[in-house]
Amino acid sequence: MDIIGEIDGDYLVSEETKLSGMVTGSVVVANGASLHLDGTCVGDLLVRKGGTAAIYGTVCGSLISQGTIEIEGTIRGDVVSRGKCEISPHAIIMGKISTKD
Repeated sequence: MDIIGEIDGDYLVSEETKLSGMVTGSVVVANGASLHLDGTCVGDLLVRKGGTAAIYGTVCGSLISQGTIEIEGTIRGDVVSRGKCEISPHAIIMGKISTKD
Protein backbone atom coordinates (compact mmCIF):
# COMPACT_ATOMS: atom_id res chain seq x y z
CA MET A 1 0.00 0.00 0.00
CA ASP A 2 1.27 3.49 -0.89
CA ILE A 3 0.21 6.46 1.23
CA ILE A 4 0.94 9.85 -0.31
CA GLY A 5 -1.48 12.21 1.46
CA GLU A 6 -2.05 13.11 5.09
CA ILE A 7 -3.51 10.82 7.77
CA ASP A 8 -5.02 12.67 10.71
CA GLY A 9 -4.35 10.80 13.97
CA ASP A 10 -2.66 7.49 14.73
CA TYR A 11 -2.08 4.80 12.09
CA LEU A 12 -1.62 1.01 12.32
CA VAL A 13 0.57 -0.60 9.65
CA SER A 14 -0.68 -4.16 9.13
CA GLU A 15 0.83 -4.92 5.70
CA GLU A 16 3.70 -3.79 3.48
CA THR A 17 3.32 0.01 3.37
CA LYS A 18 5.21 2.91 1.80
CA LEU A 19 4.42 6.23 3.47
CA SER A 20 5.43 9.29 1.46
CA GLY A 21 2.91 11.61 3.11
CA MET A 22 2.35 12.58 6.73
CA VAL A 23 0.75 10.97 9.77
CA THR A 24 -0.22 13.59 12.37
CA GLY A 25 -0.24 11.02 15.20
CA SER A 26 1.84 7.97 16.07
CA VAL A 27 2.46 4.96 13.82
CA VAL A 28 2.50 1.32 14.98
CA VAL A 29 4.03 -1.37 12.75
CA ALA A 30 2.42 -4.72 13.59
CA ASN A 31 4.03 -8.18 13.64
CA GLY A 32 4.59 -9.33 10.04
CA ALA A 33 4.15 -5.83 8.59
CA SER A 34 6.72 -3.50 7.06
CA LEU A 35 6.95 0.26 6.69
CA HIS A 36 9.07 2.28 4.27
CA LEU A 37 8.88 5.85 5.59
CA ASP A 38 9.81 8.57 3.12
CA GLY A 39 7.41 11.06 4.67
CA THR A 40 6.79 12.34 8.20
CA CYS A 41 5.44 10.77 11.38
CA VAL A 42 4.58 13.62 13.77
CA GLY A 43 4.24 11.31 16.80
CA ASP A 44 6.17 8.22 17.90
CA LEU A 45 6.97 5.25 15.67
CA LEU A 46 6.50 1.88 17.40
CA VAL A 47 7.71 -1.29 15.70
CA ARG A 48 6.36 -4.48 17.26
CA LYS A 49 8.31 -7.76 17.40
CA GLY A 50 8.24 -9.28 13.91
CA GLY A 51 7.70 -5.90 12.24
CA THR A 52 10.20 -3.97 10.12
CA ALA A 53 10.69 -0.30 9.35
CA ALA A 54 13.05 1.60 7.06
CA ILE A 55 13.14 5.30 7.94
CA TYR A 56 14.26 7.64 5.16
CA GLY A 57 12.00 10.50 6.20
CA THR A 58 11.37 12.12 9.59
CA VAL A 59 10.00 10.86 12.91
CA CYS A 60 9.25 13.86 15.12
CA GLY A 61 8.79 11.72 18.24
CA SER A 62 10.72 8.70 19.44
CA LEU A 63 11.39 5.41 17.64
CA ILE A 64 10.70 2.40 19.86
CA SER A 65 11.32 -1.00 18.31
CA GLN A 66 11.22 -4.68 19.17
CA GLY A 67 11.51 -5.55 15.48
CA THR A 68 13.97 -4.68 12.73
CA ILE A 69 14.77 -1.06 11.89
CA GLU A 70 16.99 0.74 9.42
CA ILE A 71 17.51 4.47 9.98
CA GLU A 72 18.66 6.67 7.10
CA GLY A 73 16.54 9.74 7.89
CA THR A 74 15.86 11.95 10.93
CA ILE A 75 14.62 10.97 14.39
CA ARG A 76 13.93 14.02 16.57
CA GLY A 77 13.33 11.96 19.72
CA ASP A 78 15.05 8.94 21.25
CA VAL A 79 15.76 5.59 19.60
CA VAL A 80 15.05 2.56 21.79
CA SER A 81 15.70 -0.73 20.01
CA ARG A 82 15.37 -4.23 21.44
CA GLY A 83 15.69 -5.88 18.03
CA LYS A 84 17.93 -5.49 15.01
CA CYS A 85 18.96 -1.87 14.39
CA GLU A 86 21.04 -0.38 11.59
CA ILE A 87 21.87 3.33 11.73
CA SER A 88 23.38 5.00 8.67
CA PRO A 89 26.25 7.44 9.20
CA HIS A 90 24.03 9.95 7.34
CA ALA A 91 21.13 9.56 9.79
CA ILE A 92 20.29 12.40 12.17
CA ILE A 93 19.22 11.39 15.67
CA MET A 94 18.54 14.26 18.06
CA GLY A 95 17.75 12.18 21.15
CA LYS A 96 19.45 9.34 22.97
CA ILE A 97 20.15 5.92 21.45
CA SER A 98 19.58 2.72 23.41
CA THR A 99 20.06 -0.60 21.61
CA LYS A 100 20.12 -4.21 22.73
CA ASP A 101 19.73 -7.25 20.45
